[in-house]
Amino acid sequence: MVKSWAKGARGERDVAKKVGGKRTGFAYQNTPDVTTDFAVYSVKNYKARWPMVMEEFKQLSSLSPDKNHYVVLKIDHQWICIETLDQHAGDHGEDLSLDPSS
Repeated sequence: MVKSWAKGARGERDVAKKVGGKRTGFAYQNTPDVTTDFAVYSVKNYKARWPMVMEEFKQLSSLSPDKNHYVVLKIDHQWICIETLDQHAGDHGEDLSLDPSS
């Protein structure tokens, strides 16, 4: 049986390799799981509920306000990377205003 912390560390290493980043490696610490020059990632290798995803965004924002924030989940053996629409629009320079009056 694989310990849960080993499964989490393995997932963090996998994501770090895919994004060209570095695993922070501090279990149960208030730090991002993976960092790159421009972004920080929170990696969840278990079934996550949406309120938890929003809490991860808030935590990443407070830890690294100058970088992009991503929450990465493993769903059906595939990594899914989630970002906010505001961040996405800012990254790509698109006018994706959510205001219906504009």
